[in-house]
Amino acid sequence: MASAILPALAGNFLGQAPVWYKQTIAAFLVRTPLFMWLLGPYLTGWILVVESIFTLAMASAESASLVGEPQNLPIARIADSG
Repeated sequence: MASAILPALAGNFLGQAPVWYKQTIAAFLVRTPLFMWLLGPYLTGWILVVESIFTLAMASAESASLVGEPQNLPIARIADSG
């Protein structure tokens, strides 16, 4: 049972996001406590701000690339049917 938990967690981590995005978020999660210990709360706070902006920018860029043709959107299907 325990051997099945780690692959399940890895597979479900951030859903259908690309592997590079998952690795980046995992690296942020691992590095941030180390930064807190090594650099202190002030610098780590600024690093968290930069990480958050980067994460939001990459998420919005990825979601923009996932948007398909207008006919794939539900609102376009409703407009076409009427």
